[in-house]
Formats: sequence, C-alpha cells, structure tokens
Amino acid sequence: MSAEELYLGRQGSFSASGNLAAEAHSGKGREMLSGNNSERMSHIVFRCKQGEREALGTLYKMYKQRIYNIAYRMTSNHAESEEIVQEVFLKVCRKIGSFRGDSSFTCWIYRIAVNQSHSYWRRKGNQEENKLVPLSEKENLLQQGKDGKRTLFHYYIKEAMASLPTSCRAVFILHDIEGFTHQEISAIQGCSIGASKSLLAKARLKMRRYLQPHMGLTG
Repeated sequence: MSAEELYLGRQGSFSASGNLAAEAHSGKGREMLSGNNSERMSHIVFRCKQGEREALGTLYKMYKQRIYNIAYRMTSNHAESEEIVQEVFLKVCRKIGSFRGDSSFTCWIYRIAVNQSHSYWRRKGNQEENKLVPLSEKENLLQQGKDGKRTLFHYYIKEAMASLPTSCRAVFILHDIEGFTHQEISAIQGCSIGASKSLLAKARLKMRRYLQPHMGLTG
C-alpha cells in the first residue's frame, strides 16, 4: 500500500466520512488485545514480575517494532524513535510490578510509548521546524517527474503529521493507522471516548487542509 493510500484512501481523495486510512486497519496493534492472547500475556507478565529475563526478552521481541512505529510516527526521527523504544522498555522493567491488569498490557505499554513520545516532542519538537525537507530538495524532487512528485508528497504527509498537536497526532496514529477503537484509545490515553472521537475529527480535518494544496502531486 502506498503512502497516498494509507492516508487518503484507495480512491486518491478524502472520503466523505473523513477516514484517511480506512485500508490501514490491519490490526497490528490490536492483535495483542484479543482474548486468544490474554492467557498467554498474563503468564508472560507474571514471569516478568518475578524478574525472569527471558520473559522480559519475549515482551521486547513482541512489542519493539510496534513501539518504534508509534514513536516514529509521533516524532519523524529514526534515532530518537530508537531511543524512545529503549526508554519505554526501561520503564517497563522498572514499573512492571505496578501493572495490576486493570487494562490490557498492550494498552499499558502503548500508554508508556505515547507518553515518552510526548515528552520527546515537548523537549525538542517545539524547538525545531516542522518542515522536514529543505526547499532546495523539494525543488529537486519536482524536477524528477512522477516518482519525484510521489516522494515529495510522502514528505508532505510527514509534515502534515508533524503539524498536528501531539494529542491529535496520538489519536490519529492509534485509530487510523494502528487500528485501535475509541474505547481502547480511551484506555491508552486516559481520556473519554468522546474526547478521543473529537481529537480524531480535528486531526483528520487538519490533515485534509494541510495536504489538499499538494494533491496534484499524486496525479
């Protein structure tokens, strides 16, 4: 699936419903929430609480890519995303004993990941330009024909994501990319279902407004 399809839908334009990623609900994050995995997860978490390094390693293998994906979509920075992954699992090691199971472990670890990404953005995001590609590079891509324009549009998608307020960006990523429901997002974010829906609507509107002037690049 191309980036255009991921954010804009397979028709190449914004849907009437406003869902920018209807085809992206692959369940990458949600698969860990299914009842089929709950007993196994409970056993792994119990072993982690006992200090078993092998169980901690299992959690790392299960979640490292998902945590990285969340971090990168929040920050658009590979090196910082790798750092966030390490910070998340250090916190998991320190705080696993406090996990009481009030929500799923996946919601718990995603909450840590989103919070770490928020912390990064507060420390560095406001000090940096949202523009991810220099103007000279954009002009160069425009001269490379269809492939260059497509690459440039990918950059504009990243810029649009970076322009979202952190709370909107998190809900957009969790719902329209990772495929979580609003009920699950409310558990991850610690907000109401209504707040999750409102933040998603704002994120979609901002994404549409940001990307609309650049839609000609996808033709």
